[in-house]
Amino acid sequence: MVALVGRGGPPKIVESAEALSVEAWGYKQEILYSTIDSVGMRHGLDGLRGRRNGLQSGNSYAGRFAMEPYGEATLFVDALREPLVVIYSKKGVTLLSASDSMAAEQLAMRLRLASNRTLERQVSR
Repeated sequence: MVALVGRGGPPKIVESAEALSVEAWGYKQEILYSTIDSVGMRHGLDGLRGRRNGLQSGNSYAGRFAMEPYGEATLFVDALREPLVVIYSKKGVTLLSASDSMAAEQLAMRLRLASNRTLERQVSR
């Protein structure tokens, strides 16, 4: 028998000058701002079909899951904290939750700005 020790709640999110790092339940992902195509928001996990390489414990989801309409998505989600931030990048689709709705909206806005600044730097070269 394996016991999982951890806590629910939002994932650990670290924003640096070049990337966003997300960690929850032993799963980690780094997304370079230069690889972000767009950022959106959504409510709920409708379309969730099952785990690929992930963990689900109560309302917490971390890792890879089959999910419509994305095919597969990487989740760092506490399902009780909405809305979810949806990041479309060259690595695929990542969904994550923040501490509350205001934090989620602010994170989405910062990610959009960071990815736009990166794009502008690439174009000006």
